[in-house]
Amino acid sequence: MFINNPLYIIAFLLLLVVFAEWLGQQKFFNKIGSSLLVIIAGAVVANFHLIPSSQNASPVYDGIFTYIGPLAIFYLLLDVKLKDIKLAGIPMLLMFSIGAFATIAGILIGYHFIEPQNHGIQKAFAVAGMYTGTYIGGSANFRTPYFSQSESAEIWNFS
Repeated sequence: MFINNPLYIIAFLLLLVVFAEWLGQQKFFNKIGSSLLVIIAGAVVANFHLIPSSQNASPVYDGIFTYIGPLAIFYLLLDVKLKDIKLAGIPMLLMFSIGAFATIAGILIGYHFIEPQNHGIQKAFAVAGMYTGTYIGGSANFRTPYFSQSESAEIWNFS
């Protein structure tokens, strides 16, 4: 089936990025940002079965998360100017630190009370760590190295 063709998936994902960039320039969507728009668009087209979802993950997704994602983060970090961070000052770093510690505390408290490992969620500690990294450092940290893309589909399958 063509939906599992790696070339089709890559082309479709690239078109989604172009579409999100264009949509992000439109008046109604310019406050949202193209990163969020491409995530939403990807979720919508995956639900319409135009590209594979996490239940039937393609090896292309593993390649993206293993190689392309970290490389993109590296390239973004090359553009960071440490002088700008220094100019932001102690108040911004303090607020970030408070938010990060509050996020960690919230994850730990929620993990303690909900006890997801007792509700059939495999590797619940890895999922908790993944969400901690995501909430503190952004969606680039949504993928944990503890399990592969195909394993993550199994984790969220509660049936």
